[in-house]
Amino acid sequence: MSEQLQASGQKRQAEVKRSFSAMRTELADVRESLKPFVDEMSEMERYLRMDQTKAALNTISSRLTSAADREHVIRRDLDKLIQQIDAIQRKR
Repeated sequence: MSEQLQASGQKRQAEVKRSFSAMRTELADVRESLKPFVDEMSEMERYLRMDQTKAALNTISSRLTSAADREHVIRRDLDKLIQQIDAIQRKR
């Protein structure tokens, strides 16, 4: 293999490693922001399955609002992950 071809391959390999490393970082951010949200929503769902009264809704309303307020963080992290995946796709 010529030195130029070998250098080109090594450069491409380094790019791929950086891209996948960045994607793993973005994926970790998504997991970190999504897990508490899903856990809280699941807990509220279980609570409402047992008690579907207005009082139960009043009990969880502030938690539901709090969970909904974190949606922008989840969307931001998902958007960054999607951008990273798109960047990898464009480099193909």
